[in-house]
Amino acid sequence: MGKMVIKNPYLRITIVIALLMTILQTSCSSLPLDSTVSLTPNPSLPFTGIVPAIAQTSTPVMNHTGPSFPRLGMWWPNGWHQPLEDIARYDWVILGNWQTQFIDPLRELNSQILLFTSTDACELHYDSGDPASNQEILKIPYQWFLTQVGSTLSADVDSTQTTLPVNTLSASNGKKTIDLFLPGDYVLIENESVYIESVDRMNQTLTVKRGYIRPASIHKVGTRIAAHVYTWPNTWMLNVSTLSPRAIADSSIGPEIWSEYNGRLGEHLLDDPGWSGILIDRSDTDQSRYIDGSTIRSIDPDMSNRLLSDYTAFDTAWKDGLRLYLDTLRQAIGSQRTILLNWGVEYYELVNGNNFEGFPDDTGGLGHNSWHSVVVGPFHRGSYFDWIKKSPQPNVTMIETYEDNSIPSGSYENRCEQPGFQPNYRKMRFGLTTTLLNNGYFSYEMNTAGHGSLCLMWFDEYDNTGTDRGYLGYPLGDAYQVESSRLTPHTNESDIWQRNYENGIVLVNATSTSITILLDGTFRKIIGTQDPVVNDGSLVTQVTLQQKDGIILLRP
Repeated sequence: MGKMVIKNPYLRITIVIALLMTILQTSCSSLPLDSTVSLTPNPSLPFTGIVPAIAQTSTPVMNHTGPSFPRLGMWWPNGWHQPLEDIARYDWVILGNWQTQFIDPLRELNSQILLFTSTDACELHYDSGDPASNQEILKIPYQWFLTQVGSTLSADVDSTQTTLPVNTLSASNGKKTIDLFLPGDYVLIENESVYIESVDRMNQTLTVKRGYIRPASIHKVGTRIAAHVYTWPNTWMLNVSTLSPRAIADSSIGPEIWSEYNGRLGEHLLDDPGWSGILIDRSDTDQSRYIDGSTIRSIDPDMSNRLLSDYTAFDTAWKDGLRLYLDTLRQAIGSQRTILLNWGVEYYELVNGNNFEGFPDDTGGLGHNSWHSVVVGPFHRGSYFDWIKKSPQPNVTMIETYEDNSIPSGSYENRCEQPGFQPNYRKMRFGLTTTLLNNGYFSYEMNTAGHGSLCLMWFDEYDNTGTDRGYLGYPLGDAYQVESSRLTPHTNESDIWQRNYENGIVLVNATSTSITILLDGTFRKIIGTQDPVVNDGSLVTQVTLQQKDGIILLRP
């Protein structure tokens, strides 16, 4: 989930990853590899990686497209302040339209790199300090904003009046009663937005700052007034659902809803032929889960000022709206461009994969969801293996692990800049080796508030301590669970995994206990410089993995 404010494209604004329902864990002994569905490749945007010379093995290699392994991606590096040589080391990179000037220089450094612009399914950003950057949010008809249940003005107001009289300050559905307005709310009145400074309950008035982002105007008695829905500072949500009122943003098109308009907008974001595709952030479902857990006290999808007691129809309409959006975009851009979702809706056939942002977290899973659920399934947003199996090629599904999983409430204190900073190598290994159990890409970043612009951490496991990118070659088969006879202590734990590659193997211990694994041969550890206790270059016939850890071993 992610956004960038154009004025400061290095501070990513993303949503709070909500707590997800706990799903029943299942085990799997053999897992599929590449999707059998294929989109027509674009010859001008080749997807084959720079493949190094690979040692021959006696086992036949499975057919693969794309770069050899490990495959690496990166969100929003800073082309102005970070060496382009460092950025070009990744297999794919999200830049955004504010960094188009780096497309050609990066391709000169890596002709196979995939470069993505980005957009958002349901949020727009604004900057109160830079009015010139707010042009897009000013174009949006007010009917498309997602708002909470509201009230109506009880008298006419002019364009300068700062005390607004309203007919009611609360709403009830028979089960609960909510406040309609609170200090700090951003409120929509037709095409104007205002900021609430105080609420006078005795006189039923709101003291406001007029013309906040969207300009002040006169409003007649009876005009609807309702708080914006937002999940992050400096953003307002748009109504993706098919319940949204229709409005006209383009007279040549006529009345439409936000999902249709946004699909056409995404096409124009790809006008530069240098883009390989587009990332769509905030493409997740079940928006009603945010109610009562943040600034959102209610959602009013059709602007009727009715407080719902059941949001099932809204959540269904939201998913339908996402389908309409993705259908519109895919029809507009054709099969030649790649679409990547971030924690997206599982319309696998329309897109080229999903980004698993913030996984694994500090628990080793994702909130209340286990590692097994998110990786193997079942998972209600589609597991990692589901997305690899079911989305068409080129499949750019990625696991994006954070050093710091916190959600900043203000400016972010970048730990990369602190003296003596040392990354959590175990957490990085766990994320990378989990990714290597299938054919996805991996990124390790500092935090959601800045992504790659905070720092580009590079690890011994990425290129065998500077020896070669793609040094593992291609997988020789599917990932499988290590049999209990190879484990000490013997255990029936199912989440100890192995996958064999041409030039090495990958082991993952996703359990909560340390385990020693007997290997099926002799392997060499990476000769590392960052965590030499783990990567000491020794020849081994068994290896001990701590809980929530993984390791890459090389064929000698």
